[in-house]
Amino acid sequence: MSGTFSRNTPVGAIDPLGLITWPSRYFEITGPFGEQRGREVHTGTDIRNPRGEPMFATESGTVISVSHSTRGGNQIVIQNDDGSISGSAHTAPAPGTAAGVRVREGQTIGVSDGSGTTGAGTPVRPHLHQTYRLCRNCPKTDLYEQFRKEQQRERRQLDMERQRLGERKS
Repeated sequence: MSGTFSRNTPVGAIDPLGLITWPSRYFEITGPFGEQRGREVHTGTDIRNPRGEPMFATESGTVISVSHSTRGGNQIVIQNDDGSISGSAHTAPAPGTAAGVRVREGQTIGVSDGSGTTGAGTPVRPHLHQTYRLCRNCPKTDLYEQFRKEQQRERRQLDMERQRLGERKS
């Protein structure tokens, strides 16, 4: 999966699959969700994002925490308007990004800062570690797989609406 989308994109652009607002100007996935890493399984999606590059909100919602941990470094967690939770690690918050603040889809919420460590305790290289939960207490899941499923549901609804409108014209 690494290197699948390695091009720059305008701020707040929709990802190549047309599913979400992509959280970075870079499309290269450097660590897929579910990848086995020694005795651990990767619970997020790593996206190439050089130090100082902006990070964008994938959906509109409210920031529920801005924190720091040894492994994740600087982290931003957002409760999206649909109740899902998205998180970004190794990301210094942008000015004004704080708990309780509303953010818009595509808004810059931070910059890649390379904070945090690997499971082995070595410093990470700058990148964006994106996580997703369907609800606050749900386990982390593959964000991009969830959006693919959402897009399929929307396509089915659109097809049904087209059929309904087509039937009405007859």
